[in-house]
Amino acid sequence: SRSGIDLGSERLRHRFTIGWALMTDIFVYGTLQYPEVLRALIGRVPDLTPATLTGYRRYCVSQQVFPAIIPGEADDSVKGYTLYGLNAHEVKVMDEFESEEYVKTAGAVLNAETGRPESVLYYVWHPSLESQLERRSWSPEAFREQHLQAYTKMCIEFAAELRSRAQW
Repeated sequence: SRSGIDLGSERLRHRFTIGWALMTDIFVYGTLQYPEVLRALIGRVPDLTPATLTGYRRYCVSQQVFPAIIPGEADDSVKGYTLYGLNAHEVKVMDEFESEEYVKTAGAVLNAETGRPESVLYYVWHPSLESQLERRSWSPEAFREQHLQAYTKMCIEFAAELRSRAQW
């Protein structure tokens, strides 16, 4: 490369191309892991890699199609994806989408491709709302088959509503 920095990986090339602006990596484990939902909310599908978050459990939220995670035992884990290189605006959209029901948390996930830990942010269900969780596991496959199309439409409408607000 011209700068003498090895830009061998696509992710590094992407980050270098957009400059050294502050970028955020977010671990997603529910509806945000679907390309259709990401495209609807932020207009693109970021680079992503399968990852595992340990010490948490994923449950269904009562009367909803989306899941939540809460702290569990040390041997509990949640599979999902790390989204790389989200800009400040995209993180703001994610924060609005997750709302006050979730607490943005910093931690580490295990990258499934490299086996190495990575620092990320992720959204944990608010402790005061735990009574709204059903103690049954959320199924990504069932969501895709039964709810993804309607959920994506809702996300398109949500993003349009955000854009219509003055601060967006």
